[in-house]
Amino acid sequence: PRAAGHLESRGALRALRGDAGVSAIAWHAPVPAAPAKPEDWRILRALALYRLLLVILLLILYESGFADEFFAHMEARLLYGTCIGYAIGALLLLIPIVHQRPRIAVQAHVHFSIDVLATAGLVYVSGGVSTGLGMLLITPAVGCSLVLSPRMAVVQAAGATLAMLAEEVIRQ
Repeated sequence: PRAAGHLESRGALRALRGDAGVSAIAWHAPVPAAPAKPEDWRILRALALYRLLLVILLLILYESGFADEFFAHMEARLLYGTCIGYAIGALLLLIPIVHQRPRIAVQAHVHFSIDVLATAGLVYVSGGVSTGLGMLLITPAVGCSLVLSPRMAVVQAAGATLAMLAEEVIRQ
């Protein structure tokens, strides 16, 4: 149901069967994107709050010295740098949410991409997927899937899986 309202960039080709059984091809114009609902923007705002709280928690762990207890093979300076980069990205992502530009699907893709990159970085500096930090992608994946078409949600989940796999390949 949600996928039908999203913009298809190239329209659709459809085979039509005439009375004599002759096939013809008709071009259908693109379907305009449905306007974003207020709850879609609330979901992105909630994800932004999640992102900021996560970074604050990680920085508190780092500054208090407890990060060593949570992550056995942590590279402390890289963890700090990754958290600061994630915090800057999280703050910058608030600007388009406030202005509600560009459209919601574009923002969901950008937000999820930042989450995947930051989480892959956190997993890398903390010792790999065995730390369980990759689970932090569940919340953004679910949140973004609520504002995207099912097909794009699956594409994002596949991209996140490939990013975690790439992180482990680089780690080896």
